[in-house]
Amino acid sequence: MFSGDKLIRHAVMTICKDEGIAVFAADDEKDLERLVSQCLSALRMPVVVFDSPGGSEGGFPEETIISLRDRLKGTYPAVPLLQFASPEESGFILRSYSDGVWAVLPKPQKELRKETYVRDTIQFLAVFKSYIKSFQYRPDITDRYVKELKKDIKALREIATPSDAALVMLATVAEMFERAVTFIVRPSELIGERSVGVSTEKSLGPTHADRLKIPLSKSSVFREVLEQGQAFYGESRDEALMELFQEIGKPLSSAVVLLPLISDRKVVAVVYGDFGKKEASPVQLDILEILAQQVGISLEFALYRRQMTKAPQKS
Repeated sequence: MFSGDKLIRHAVMTICKDEGIAVFAADDEKDLERLVSQCLSALRMPVVVFDSPGGSEGGFPEETIISLRDRLKGTYPAVPLLQFASPEESGFILRSYSDGVWAVLPKPQKELRKETYVRDTIQFLAVFKSYIKSFQYRPDITDRYVKELKKDIKALREIATPSDAALVMLATVAEMFERAVTFIVRPSELIGERSVGVSTEKSLGPTHADRLKIPLSKSSVFREVLEQGQAFYGESRDEALMELFQEIGKPLSSAVVLLPLISDRKVVAVVYGDFGKKEASPVQLDILEILAQQVGISLEFALYRRQMTKAPQKS
């Protein structure tokens, strides 16, 4: 939440904490951008709430809020933005919707309705709590992906080869994104194995992607994922990613996901995803992280089973 109003910050943090929703408040632009970046790096999709402009409680100028919103929208297009605004600020409200804000909630102004301010504020916070709960836990989307996760985990129990396990991860990333590629880790480079939506239409399913290669000789977001063993979601302008875009075409949104598949404590593959020619949209990052861990376990089991099959039998 971006606000200089100590009362509204305290109220929002209190009601969200009671609902088990983590809230971070900032009154500095750089702090807010850092918080958003940290959430995405940890594969958590944040919702950014902007307090209403102006006012006597430390509110920010309208121009500051609009500029910051635009900057976040450009850097992190998939992150949902919410805005508080006085009901009297019709021009700002319309501008907010025009700029891509998901919702504008009318925040009571003490100087306008002093006699009913307390009652109005209680009602406003109750509505905000109801909205943010339904927003974060969309049952129609979450339930669908949970069902898919259950199906994917069941499929992983029946895989015959490590390649089949990676294919499950590829299909799930392609479900949430428009394009997906599985890269196999080699000592000096990543080599494409299969892709969806890159060289053919997404509806045609996986195709070979061995023409795609990413060198690991220089520092890049790919190397960071390999070295840290942690997923990445967000925007990066490093050279390796730009070279990949030259091969597959630059996506409309700069937001990408990189999911390491870990077997025997080593990253053996990385699954890449982007939104292709479509606008970025919120994704179920928790689901991807859980499935990536399950795929890693399945990879280890498949490799173990292959070794046991090849091992000479004792008489």
